[in-house]
Amino acid sequence: MLDRLRPDGLTITPLLAAAAGRALAEHRALVSRVLFGAARPRRQVVVSIVVAVGEGDNLAVVRAGDADQKSVRAIDDELQRGAERLRRGQDADFEQSMRAVERTPMALLKPGLAATGWLSGALGLSNSALGLHPDPLGSLCLSNIGGLGLDEAFSPPTPFAYAPVDLLVGSVADRPVVRDGAAAVRPCLTMNLTVDARVASWSAVDAFAGGLRRHIAQA
Repeated sequence: MLDRLRPDGLTITPLLAAAAGRALAEHRALVSRVLFGAARPRRQVVVSIVVAVGEGDNLAVVRAGDADQKSVRAIDDELQRGAERLRRGQDADFEQSMRAVERTPMALLKPGLAATGWLSGALGLSNSALGLHPDPLGSLCLSNIGGLGLDEAFSPPTPFAYAPVDLLVGSVADRPVVRDGAAAVRPCLTMNLTVDARVASWSAVDAFAGGLRRHIAQA
């Protein structure tokens, strides 16, 4: 897989986003949000990709809509353009939302995030004054923690995000594996899923994970 990426100048992140989008489309139970304690279906498969901004002390997301229908190259182009705008301070919506956060008293920040998250993530409403759009994080949030030098990590669900699936990807490192009955050293990475149990059973999560692995191998 990595050998196929390098000649095209691609990284693992857009490949995983495309594979996750296709796997989500096959397992629609995970294309959901929780509203009033019950899972409600989403119509569009959206994968959000976490990027570091500023001096690395802040995080934002690039939203890949219709991720199940886009090529790895298309998602990579979208990711590069979105990350560049965020890091240059040219994303008007993100800058507007950060100004709103900075002006909010600390005592009101937690309930404020809960309220705006519920309006945009659960109800699918927009708020131009706060730079919020409907369904901002989609169904799956992808974080490549390998860039931080981490091999493995788990993400607790973010209550105000309303993204039922978190996918964390560790760094690529040579590890001993068995291939065709013989020991070998191959580049490997670890992926960890955190799933809101209210949207899908564990059998559905297992099926999604199998589909994810299959689409990664086919990419």
